[in-house]
Amino acid sequence: MSRKKGNVGYMANKIDLEKTYDRLEWSFVRDTLKLFNIPDYLVNVIMSCISSSSVAVLFNEGVLEESHPMRGIRQGDPLSPYLFIMCMEVHRLMIKDKCDSKLWDLVKASRGGLAFSHLLFADDLILFGKADKKNYTSIKEALDRFCELSRQKVNNGKSRVYFSPNISEKRREELCSCLDLHSTPNLGKYLGFSLKLPAIPVYVMQGTMLPTKILEAIDRLNEGSLRSLIVRPLNSGEDQLEMGEVTQKGGWNFSYCSFVFPCGLLQRIKAILIPYLDASLDNISWDYSNYGEFDGRSAYKLAKGESNVTDEFARSWIWKVDTLPKIQCFIWKSYLFSLPAKDLPVTRGIAEDSKCEGCGREAETIIHVLRDCDIAKKFWLDTGNGRCDNNFFTSDLCSWLKENLRSSTDLVEANVP
Repeated sequence: MSRKKGNVGYMANKIDLEKTYDRLEWSFVRDTLKLFNIPDYLVNVIMSCISSSSVAVLFNEGVLEESHPMRGIRQGDPLSPYLFIMCMEVHRLMIKDKCDSKLWDLVKASRGGLAFSHLLFADDLILFGKADKKNYTSIKEALDRFCELSRQKVNNGKSRVYFSPNISEKRREELCSCLDLHSTPNLGKYLGFSLKLPAIPVYVMQGTMLPTKILEAIDRLNEGSLRSLIVRPLNSGEDQLEMGEVTQKGGWNFSYCSFVFPCGLLQRIKAILIPYLDASLDNISWDYSNYGEFDGRSAYKLAKGESNVTDEFARSWIWKVDTLPKIQCFIWKSYLFSLPAKDLPVTRGIAEDSKCEGCGREAETIIHVLRDCDIAKKFWLDTGNGRCDNNFFTSDLCSWLKENLRSSTDLVEANVP
């Protein structure tokens, strides 16, 4: 975009929204939840959590009378980011409608590249389009309509618009006047990344494992390889130096290198800590504890035949499952019984009721939520699991996770709700 030539120019609008969480309208949140077909009973629960908040001001070491806000979602609430993202999805749908109606032209980063119209991450917005009346009108209409429904407000003082270099100064002033934004020669950074490169790969890499060749190409594009930073020729064998040859006694030793690293790169290398290992005599270690020291708990479990409970490699298969890292983390928490099911606070004396909200009969344990509840059981049967394996609904949680996640059986084609 910064090298655009010709008659057709483009613009990128970096939008800053004021107090996004505090201004969000409750009625808009409810309508958004219903738009995404959230069940009515769950909508009521969520809205009850939002609307039951209260605010009190501390004044002269005393607490003034409580007040109850009429809009906004709470900062720090684990539910708030998800609700806000769903509300921002409404804005994305408005943009999509404009693009489908040919009122908003998509932008390409390269001639054969992917066409896009916006980048949205939480309250960070960048809107792209052609620098003409049709596009800026559609951009403004979609943004104004979204702000009208959600009660969001654009901070014109911090928002900026960037134009491709083939747009004249007079044309820029006209568009800035219509958009009510200030022009800028550089949009700066977006999510910590320079906007000189397309930010689209950032989103792809958050949820997709890209091939190594692509990652290496991106690294070369951003910084270049280590060899490219050294301008002089290398001596024989220097291109095959290993880590052990440039470290000694817990520090770095570059005396074997005939070249000089750039100052910034050298500081980054020296910031990497090298473990210091000194020679010492062998010590007796207890194999059944995490720290190698004897304790009564591990001895008791060993006497009961549970000698494998401290095996640190027992769960290594989880990280080899072919899925996204966040799902691997979820499996790991399930395997360690660390998910917040209702039976956990009951066993700790924090709560009294552990009954499952789904079926209303049995206690809500992790295995119950994932497999044994009527809702979960129907899902597994609809997908074809559990019909042929007699142990599918009878095995314990750890065995069930391990056997099914390591299985290569494909799901049958089914109408999964």
